[in-house]
Amino acid sequence: MPQLVSDVLPTIFKDLKHKDLSSCALVNREWCVIAVPLIWANPFVGTIQKRWRLMKTLSSMIEIHATNSLLISKRSTTSFDYLSFITTVDLGDMIDTFRIFYNSLLINNPGNRLKSLAESFFDILISRNVMLRSFTIRKTVHQFGSRNLGFWVDSRYAGLISSITYLKINAEFPKNDILLSLSELCNKVKDFEIWIFDINQTRIEETTKNLATFIKSQKGLEHLSVVNMNGFASHVIEALPSQAETLLSLEFISTDFKGCPELSDLACCHKLESLLFHSCWNINEKMIAPLLKADFKDLQRVEIPKWILENCSSICQWADHINHRLRGL
Repeated sequence: MPQLVSDVLPTIFKDLKHKDLSSCALVNREWCVIAVPLIWANPFVGTIQKRWRLMKTLSSMIEIHATNSLLISKRSTTSFDYLSFITTVDLGDMIDTFRIFYNSLLINNPGNRLKSLAESFFDILISRNVMLRSFTIRKTVHQFGSRNLGFWVDSRYAGLISSITYLKINAEFPKNDILLSLSELCNKVKDFEIWIFDINQTRIEETTKNLATFIKSQKGLEHLSVVNMNGFASHVIEALPSQAETLLSLEFISTDFKGCPELSDLACCHKLESLLFHSCWNINEKMIAPLLKADFKDLQRVEIPKWILENCSSICQWADHINHRLRGL
């Protein structure tokens, strides 16, 4: 029975909130050993108190000098090597936590030091053979400086990011170089969301080409979401057949399909379960027509621009049929 309990606890604990996990860690050593890695898997979320504990642990490994140089010790002296449990990093939450830490030290204008601290933190993770599973860049990191947002795709962090399966890039900065580096360093992504955020047509074309290269480099992409792509959607569409055997959901949000040919390459993705065109424009009946003939046996949800549904009965009937499958209608 004790062994059965030990086997079941991780399954139960993974659905608990941080506060509850903290309570479980205090029950006994066995529960503590199970709960602590889950608490530290995503260390930059939660209360100020939790973040402060993280920075106290981190400060025992990083000595910050007035000259901005940072010295990294090899190992922590705490009961657990907490940082070795990290699997998830949200760059926005991480920078916010570092800023709180600097403010507590009464360091004015910490912006120039944030990149150094971020790099040192990643160096520590590399030294512990950490392999990230999830990485997010959010809008809130604009104070970090757009020039610094690509530091994590340096080749020296290849061992850290090569295992990422969930990747979300939602911030306004040039993404061309990052996408190319990711194509070489990170090919196990299953869930990918990217916000383009650009109006310069030259940059958009280059970004979409590099996005296509990234898509083709993946071994088994399952969920793809592209947001605010103001043109050159054809580059992304042409890359989709490379993921035809694994892609389950695809969504385009606020995307301009001007100049895009028929969506025949999208029709190859026969395992799709969800297909959304939300708030898209310059998409027409001719583009969508190949989808009506595609073998989407598992497709359960589809969203097509309203004006197309109102003016094309065949597409409307097809969309209605797909969306009513689960209800048996």
